[in-house]
Amino acid sequence: MNIPDLPYFDPVVDSEGKLTSKWLNALQQLLTELQTNASNEGIQMPPQPTTNIVKLNTQSAVGRIIYDSTQNLLFGNINGTFKQITTS
Repeated sequence: MNIPDLPYFDPVVDSEGKLTSKWLNALQQLLTELQTNASNEGIQMPPQPTTNIVKLNTQSAVGRIIYDSTQNLLFGNINGTFKQITTS
């Protein structure tokens, strides 16, 4: 998901009380990302091929869930390593 940075230090509205273009663009990007990745059908896991998932095995990814698009599997990062999530 590509969450945009909000233009915190820029005015939110102009002299006419309308959203400024920077804030309008940021909010449009945010809403588009949310509608794409968190819809009524559920949350879309970010897809990655197996080769990229191995490279993402780091402490900064702890607690993340990712979809292996090569093997059609879900993985969760525990203690810096992605492990397959199994269901039965």
